[in-house]
Amino acid sequence: MVQIAPSLLSADFSRLGEELCAVDRAGADLIHLDIMDGHFVPNLTIGASVVKALRPYSAKPFDVHLMLTDPEMFFDAFQKAGADILTIHVELAEELGGTKDLASLLRRIKDLGMTPGLSLRPKTGARALCPYLPLIGQVLVMTVEPGFGGQSFMSDQLEKIRQIKEMVSGKKSEKENISQPFGKNPADRPHPATNAAPTSPLLFQKDKDKERRETENSFLSDSGFTDTSLKEKPEESKENKNSLFRPPFSVKIEVDGGINDKTAPLAKQAGADILVAGTAVFKTPDYAENIRILKEG
Repeated sequence: MVQIAPSLLSADFSRLGEELCAVDRAGADLIHLDIMDGHFVPNLTIGASVVKALRPYSAKPFDVHLMLTDPEMFFDAFQKAGADILTIHVELAEELGGTKDLASLLRRIKDLGMTPGLSLRPKTGARALCPYLPLIGQVLVMTVEPGFGGQSFMSDQLEKIRQIKEMVSGKKSEKENISQPFGKNPADRPHPATNAAPTSPLLFQKDKDKERRETENSFLSDSGFTDTSLKEKPEESKENKNSLFRPPFSVKIEVDGGINDKTAPLAKQAGADILVAGTAVFKTPDYAENIRILKEG
């Protein structure tokens, strides 16, 4: 069953400790904390000191989303405050126009004992994650523009969730298999490079093997990734290489933005493992019922 992470951004800030206890008792699986610096996103929220003050109120994992221009400045502070999952944005990467060596930052989060996560803004494509999938434990797909709660769900992000699910699992989605216009026989499908149908299943298999090798080789190069410590070494075995760069990856998919009783089923069907919900949880005093509806809807 999908997990629910209530976002304290929608809670009553005058009694955050009470609100945290209430959603904990109501069945929350994780506690989502949005950290904004007023620069990376146009809003300013809480910092590590507030997270530290909240930590004694719940033993549930603290899922901390850093919407910061320089998140590495605060890794140690959030680790000491009790963060369990620390998510930064893929858009910070040098390869995407940012200024950060993202792989090094993700390793540092892991070295501090936290689960590294990556988040994508709505306009960022799923392939931006490719070089980093072996380094993370969670992907956070934003289905609204990050910065403020209460926004409407962007349904065009469902396809991105499906794409990430395929990247993580290595399996094509049921939706894609059903819609395949060339039938169930792989030999009838168009050649991936030439748009001409292969003449035999054996030829198709060779094409797929080539495509898989090209995909592996492009894992690091597609985004201009230059971290040589992840590249295959001459003496490295094929098994070791496969374990690094071939799915499945142990990565959970979290979705945040506009989640309610109508959109939760859509996100789950697309492949979400965790749903972040603010308004949908805190809109009425019956938090347990609100969480139940999101889980079972």
